[in-house]
Amino acid sequence: MADKSLQTLERGLDVLMMCAAAERGGVTLTGVMDQLGLTRSTAYRLVKVLRNRGFLRSGGRPGHIELGYQLVQLGKVADTRVELSNACLPVLHELVAELGETTFVTVRSGWQALCFEQVECSRPVRLSYRKGEQFPLYAGASGKIVMAHMSSHEREHVLSGELKVFTEPKYVEPERIRRDLAQIRRQGFAQTAGELDTDAWAVCVPILLWDGKFVAGLNVAGPVHRSPGDKLETILARLKDAANRIADRYAKTALRT
Repeated sequence: MADKSLQTLERGLDVLMMCAAAERGGVTLTGVMDQLGLTRSTAYRLVKVLRNRGFLRSGGRPGHIELGYQLVQLGKVADTRVELSNACLPVLHELVAELGETTFVTVRSGWQALCFEQVECSRPVRLSYRKGEQFPLYAGASGKIVMAHMSSHEREHVLSGELKVFTEPKYVEPERIRRDLAQIRRQGFAQTAGELDTDAWAVCVPILLWDGKFVAGLNVAGPVHRSPGDKLETILARLKDAANRIADRYAKTALRT
């Protein structure tokens, strides 16, 4: 069943690539059949599904199909990701130089938080994250900053599911998490230590657009023996300034596209 589903997916992508390579006006169903070696019924079903989802539309000539406008929307989303990366990377490098710890940006990815970009410090003992690495929403500053800016319905959906214990059970108690998220929204930052890793701490602030829309979380993290202590206010000031600069760069880039 899985192999058949993958084959169907591959055929659907082949149809899209064929339309992308076609001359203006699109391709015909017969052309799809001939070029991809499909039966009429298979080609018809693929085209029907892709049209219903907006990935194909009627072409400029009778009986022809061409790429649909849903692909334009996907392209805009992809461009947005590139714009955010361009906006945050220079600032992350500056933060690492200023704070001497690893910095990274987290975004929401379904029901997880995801490391979108990261810059490691050069210290021998340091925290390291992979680009694309996922974190739970309910534990650790990097996930909680994302969850704190989700709707109440979405937050309760997360809390109603399985809450995996990473270090101590107390950190995944639903009522405790609710209090933590409320505090994060009030104070404008998240700070945790030992929730995902007993030997690590993290501080995170939200990257917000001018209208308050949440874009991502800006994090700094390090080993527990270098916990912020009385340097927390300085770290927060640097993070908030950096988050504002990223939001400004991101918004300006987005407006030009």
